[in-house]
Amino acid sequence: MRIIDAKGLSCPQPLLLTRKALAEGLGDFTVVVDDEIAKKNIERFLNHENKKFEIKREDGKILISVKSEVSNKGIIEGIAEAVDNRPVYVFKTKGVAQDELGQMLTGGFLDTIKDVTPLPEAIVFYHEGVFLVLDDSPFLDKLQVLQELGIKVIICGNCVNFYDVVERVAVGEISNAFDILSILSKAHHLIYP
Repeated sequence: MRIIDAKGLSCPQPLLLTRKALAEGLGDFTVVVDDEIAKKNIERFLNHENKKFEIKREDGKILISVKSEVSNKGIIEGIAEAVDNRPVYVFKTKGVAQDELGQMLTGGFLDTIKDVTPLPEAIVFYHEGVFLVLDDSPFLDKLQVLQELGIKVIICGNCVNFYDVVERVAVGEISNAFDILSILSKAHHLIYP
């Protein structure tokens, strides 16, 4: 079985190596990572691709063994599929602005998204925007409502790693540059509040 050593590689390299191995038709192979976010990204990708795999932990490493046969789980809806003319909202900062008014506007904006037609396909949080999805964010209830409506809440994995807040993410799905760029490139239009 071929081993793909992706230890120490930053997002989205482990995912791209896994994707390349599948595209090349390697059959059975194992991807070795040492990062929980890389594991989650690969796991989500393999589920989307309808692949059988198993995950083991060994000596601080995460081994993801991919089987050549197809899973019987059924195909999971792709995270980057575009839907009709739905926009994607992108938050790069901690809100519309850092002052009191900016925080009030951010809350009002997030509260109003559910009333706009069409609903966005996703809301992407990167750079300092990831602070909006943490356990102490005053906007969690609004984001949870949006997520329950089927809006994808996507968070930059490199960003939460950089700020060392992975364990504090309270809503949404930690993702990677490949998925985020796929979502952005397929969006009908982007909105930066």
